[in-house]
Order: sequence, then structure tokens, then C-alpha cells
Amino acid sequence: MNKQILTVAALALMLAACKPAPTKPDPMKPQVSVVDGKINIDQEVIEFKPEEKDVTIAWQLPKNSSHRFTRDGIVIEKGEGEFVQCQPRSEGIEFTCLNRHTRPGDYKYTIKVQDGNNPPVVQDPTIRNR
Repeated sequence: MNKQILTVAALALMLAACKPAPTKPDPMKPQVSVVDGKINIDQEVIEFKPEEKDVTIAWQLPKNSSHRFTRDGIVIEKGEGEFVQCQPRSEGIEFTCLNRHTRPGDYKYTIKVQDGNNPPVVQDPTIRNR
């Protein structure tokens, strides 16, 4: 009986020590949230490999967020022709751009979200095309 209790206790401890492996952020679906008036994104640099061409990036706010992407919710500096078809979708919960990825480089971009009539919140992360 004591041996069974020890075995069960040992198994319980082993299971408790197991943590699920963290999931790697998806560069095609960056997750955006606003906490304490600041934008958080799950990846400060969104990185694409050379073979990843003509991919749609879909920045996503939580479905229950009161914030929405503004009309110019994603503006990519020096990204003319490289990032096209940029637009808010899903009633402002999502913002998409097509990354043509025709030239490598780091592209700074601005995220703008707004909650009602409050001033927009802004963040400046980077997209990296290798």
C-alpha cells in the first residue's frame, strides 16, 4: 500500500513539473493587445525567411477588445510596393497587409489602435525580410 502511495505521489510530482512547451509566435498572425494604455505585440520583430513571399500578415486584437485598428492602423516606413493591400478587417479587430517580400531589409512600422473617442495608442515595432 505504501509503495502504491509513493508511486502515485511520484507520478503527480512528475506531471506537475511538466509545463507545456511555449508556442512560437506566428509571424503571419501577430497578436496585439493594449495593457495599461500601451500596445503589446507578441513579437517585437516579425521575421520572414527568404522563401516566404506573398504572405498576408494579419495583426489581431483579442475578440473582446474595446480597441480597434484605425484606418491607418499599420503604416510601414519605406514599404511602398513591398507591403500592399493594407486594410482593417473584421470590424477593426484585425489589420492585414500583403508582404510581397521582393527585397530584404528591416521595415519599421507603426501600429495605431483606438478605444472609442480616446486618442490612438501607437507602437513602433519592425518587420524583417531576410
